[in-house]
Amino acid sequence: MKKEKSVLHLCECILLALVILLIIDLYLLKFLQEPGVSYYPMLRLMEIALALLVVTLALSLIQRELLSRLIVKAFRDITGVHNKTSLEKLILELNNRPSTFGIGVMMFDLNDLKYCNDTFGHAAGDKYIQDAAKLISEVFEPAGVCYRIGGDEFCAVIRHARSEWVEERLRRLEYLEWKYNEGKTDVPMRIAYGYAIFDEQYDKNMEETRNRADVKMYEKKRAIKAEERK
Repeated sequence: MKKEKSVLHLCECILLALVILLIIDLYLLKFLQEPGVSYYPMLRLMEIALALLVVTLALSLIQRELLSRLIVKAFRDITGVHNKTSLEKLILELNNRPSTFGIGVMMFDLNDLKYCNDTFGHAAGDKYIQDAAKLISEVFEPAGVCYRIGGDEFCAVIRHARSEWVEERLRRLEYLEWKYNEGKTDVPMRIAYGYAIFDEQYDKNMEETRNRADVKMYEKKRAIKAEERK
């Protein structure tokens, strides 16, 4: 995809250079022609060529815009965060790096989404997902990138992660969740989470870091369920 964008950019630059050269040639032919010599046929031909180049350049710019939208669509979820394909691409890139020291992975799961859908309808469930995505992004971006990887599952990958910083961010997420739930009469937002930072002692690759975060997230999910039953 990057190669296609580079080729497109090069074509646009060449077309722009040709347009400028044609304009210069038109000026020279029209205003600096020798007395008694008619350059009308050549002028007409160059004007047509210039018009065609301008149209081609416009079409190239339209194609660039469509390509940009296609890239966004390919790697973004309807919530606005990145999607599972984007995460898998990043994990692959990280696994090919010589070092992934300090890379943190956070996993999130929305409790009671099925109950929300079944009781209040899918519109309420969609709003739950959208609002949760907004909260997670607000807390963890731009330090990291957030992804939706399933119906009720999210992930965030943080560069240069430290446990103290992650814990502080998770407390911030819990506070925003509490504020969001104030006055709610339907299903409250409850986000289960777990995180892990790459450690050579435990992880051979980023998938194993992600798996450790996933295990912690499900532990948190069970703890939330147990608390709700009290």
